[in-house]
Amino acid sequence: MATILDSSLLDHFIPIFVFLFVFIVSYSVLLKTRILGNNKGLISVASFSVSLLFIVTQSAVDLIQLITPWFVVFIIVSMCILVVFMFLGVKPETIAEAVSSESTVWIIIIIMIVLFGLALTKVVGPSIAEITQGESGTDDSFMGKIGVLLFHPKIIGVLFILLVASYAIKGITR
Repeated sequence: MATILDSSLLDHFIPIFVFLFVFIVSYSVLLKTRILGNNKGLISVASFSVSLLFIVTQSAVDLIQLITPWFVVFIIVSMCILVVFMFLGVKPETIAEAVSSESTVWIIIIIMIVLFGLALTKVVGPSIAEITQGESGTDDSFMGKIGVLLFHPKIIGVLFILLVASYAIKGITR
């Protein structure tokens, strides 16, 4: 039965939404960073190419489809928190100082990396499981052994500890 809340028709437009989203984000990032200079035509072509690459790769479309609502929710919640602080009488200059501090920026970056990591494991996780476990649960092929080695919990734990240690050393040497 068809209802007003039936959004199955929108599923056909997801590649268009992903294309537009990736195009706008990549265009704005390239324009802001000026990696390709100020040539807006070159930036448009590069953004168009990146957007086309995204829509022809189904896992990239799935990743964008999964992660975009969470980033939007994160931004809306952040804005609501800022509005609450402004209602409580905190001056916008004070909020701008707090948000632009290094610790706040790192917290936001870590939250976004965690959201991206969760979405990436949901989208790419099943294909990694096929590499590491094969069809029957154990894979004796070369790629299966490499996958088991790379994605073993101990290896991932050591990489995480090394990453934390490198940031700690960087912070200590300042």
